[in-house]
Amino acid sequence: MRLLAALQKEARKLTKAKADLERQLNAISAAVKAFGSTLAIDSTNGRKKRKGRHLSAAAKARIARAQRKRWRLLKATKKAA
Repeated sequence: MRLLAALQKEARKLTKAKADLERQLNAISAAVKAFGSTLAIDSTNGRKKRKGRHLSAAAKARIARAQRKRWRLLKATKKAA
């Protein structure tokens, strides 16, 4: 019975903590809404959207070639050992 009472007490604590966190989240959401879109430019989570950073096909090929070389060297050292 003591175990059940302890679990119920912990459940009440967690429920209270959840309510507190929800209140804090609502306050933060209200503050963000009050500032308008200045804090949440182009994004729903408040981060600025990055501009695209693209690699050329040649750059991708160089990276792939270098990685294959690293794998080849790693396999060779494993076989030698």
